[in-house]
This record gives sequence, structure tokens and C-alpha cells, in this order.
Amino acid sequence: MREGRPITEVVDEIVWKGNSLPTEELGLFRFMVGMPRDVGKVVYFKTIQKCQNTEEKWVDTYENDAEYWRVWLNKTPAPFAVVVKPDRPQLGVDMQTLAKAREEMAAKPK
Repeated sequence: MREGRPITEVVDEIVWKGNSLPTEELGLFRFMVGMPRDVGKVVYFKTIQKCQNTEEKWVDTYENDAEYWRVWLNKTPAPFAVVVKPDRPQLGVDMQTLAKAREEMAAKPK
């Protein structure tokens, strides 16, 4: 359940296609994801990078969340995020306020 509604779909793969970047440049890829509420939890995003005829797998993880930095000792570390306690709501309002605004918007005649 999430916000009183059953979860009916789980997205476990994101495919992004774009222009190639030179090796020495970093690109920005943004997406929104629901995260666990467990402060200190490490969430890995196993990644397969395909460029023309080559494929790089960034899939190595580390089991001990307290020493998550050790993932960088692996040959192909997976990107990750560490859950922290937020100092404010991410969207500028709490989820209850957002849900109420969604309900109000849905109730307006179109």
C-alpha cells in the first residue's frame, strides 16, 4: 500500500537512449523513484551501459550498508544512493498536501 492505495505495478527497468558523449564527459540522467524510509539503507541501481557495439555492466554491490563505500573496491561498482533523513519535503510540500491537491484537481470539471 502507498498513500492508502494498493501498488499494482513495479518498474524495475529504465531504458534511456540519447546522443553519445565523449569518454571524458559526464551526462546527466534524472528519474523519480520511491525510496525506502530506512535511514542509512543503500539502494543500488544496477546499470548496463550500451554504446554502439560495446556493453559495460556496472552491477557490483556490497552487502554491508555501514561500509557501502567498499562497493568502489569492486571492478564494476553499481551506482547507488544512501537514504538520509530529509530536512524538508522533497517537493516543497508533504505528501498529504500533494494528495489533497490531486483530489481537488480531479474533482474540477473539465
